[in-house]
Amino acid sequence: RLLCTDDARVRPWYRQAVSYFDADGSTTSWSSPYPFTTTGELGLSAMTVVTSPSGVVEGVFAADYELWMISSLLNSSLVGSAKGKGQSFAYIVEAASGKLIGSSAGERLYNAPERVSASASIHPSIAASAAVLEAPPYEWSNRSAWADGTTVKHGSAFDGWQVHSREYTSGENGLRWVVVGGQEMRCDAATEIWNEADGRCEVCAAGTEPGPTGWVCEDCPPNSAGNAGSCHPCAAGTRPLDDSSSCVPCPP
Repeated sequence: RLLCTDDARVRPWYRQAVSYFDADGSTTSWSSPYPFTTTGELGLSAMTVVTSPSGVVEGVFAADYELWMISSLLNSSLVGSAKGKGQSFAYIVEAASGKLIGSSAGERLYNAPERVSASASIHPSIAASAAVLEAPPYEWSNRSAWADGTTVKHGSAFDGWQVHSREYTSGENGLRWVVVGGQEMRCDAATEIWNEADGRCEVCAAGTEPGPTGWVCEDCPPNSAGNAGSCHPCAAGTRPLDDSSSCVPCPP
């Protein structure tokens, strides 16, 4: 890691490790993401402070991880995971800043000199969901919002998204991220609703059709019947069955 022209003691990872040690005696910690001098890519470091017998800091061991590996993992884990219509997506956010740690969109996480916020993602559903989650009542830094997992759906079942988010931590001076997995909702407005539990579209039962937002199936209107999620008025001389599944001739 150490170049002949580079004084590691001025680098952000080194200073952060020493600051944790000075504050509470921690010898192991994680750095905040920063651009590596060797590649220019965004990454982070797992750090261990080395001290003398008298407790004086003599150096810091660090192992580096480039964040593109996290994005690659998110992307590969979603291959073939979309349930029905619409894309699956996933991203990880640094809770303290709202900046991206990884994205299934495979986008750049660092546009010098700034890191990329989740709400500025190139993926429309990542950007839209992050804009909702970074604002009250959620907010990335609000630990109570993510500790037990949070499910949010937005828009309609015909043009919206649903995400599930949970906090990931690794110790007092470690990582604190919010991991978000989502699914775009692109159900057929004529026949389908969104099944929140399964994260997919499903056809309404006989005698029912999608409501205006596609969250629930509603009974067919009076004098109407239908199957496969679509209702239609019964023709003259016919009436709906009791379950409104179809129209039958009126009795003589």
